[in-house]
Amino acid sequence: MIERTRALAAMRGNTRVFINLDATTYWSLLGHVDCIVGNSSSGIMEAASFALPVVMLHAPAGARAARNIIDAPAETAAIQAALHNALQPEFRESLRA
Repeated sequence: MIERTRALAAMRGNTRVFINLDATTYWSLLGHVDCIVGNSSSGIMEAASFALPVVMLHAPAGARAARNIIDAPAETAAIQAALHNALQPEFRESLRA
């Protein structure tokens, strides 16, 4: 997975791959991103504190514990639709309350 992710990042501008960041660096980076995509518990726990949208792939049953999480199957069209919704200014603003 790491090699596939690095290969994808190499084809895209403004893309970085980070592995095993310390907590302070990770939390600092959360303040600079528009959305998290994946199946990390960070999307459930830390991202809500930043009012950060999360597109959760293959979310476990009951994982949608916060309004910032948009569940999506690991399918291109579904991920694109979820990202479109997550990146809408209205959605991000609704998380600040």
